[in-house]
Amino acid sequence: MVEGLGLSEMLYDLMFESASDMEGERRRRARVRFSAVSIPEPILEEIDRLIEELGYWPSRSAFVREACLEKIERERRRLEELRGKPSEE
Repeated sequence: MVEGLGLSEMLYDLMFESASDMEGERRRRARVRFSAVSIPEPILEEIDRLIEELGYWPSRSAFVREACLEKIERERRRLEELRGKPSEE
């Protein structure tokens, strides 16, 4: 893992790349493939309620993506602890 850079930041950087144009720096989508997953309706309904109540996420996809990144970070830290290695974050 890159020092000072969390997993979510690294994964975000994989999804987006910087590109120069005549007006300066801008962000554009990298060539990342997306996939679909099945989520039970009651879970989607709860996600929708949280999105509506908190107004933080622009979409279900944004919520699920952030939740997945948080879970990945948490499980990687847990694996490091189980292996006896200190987390770099």
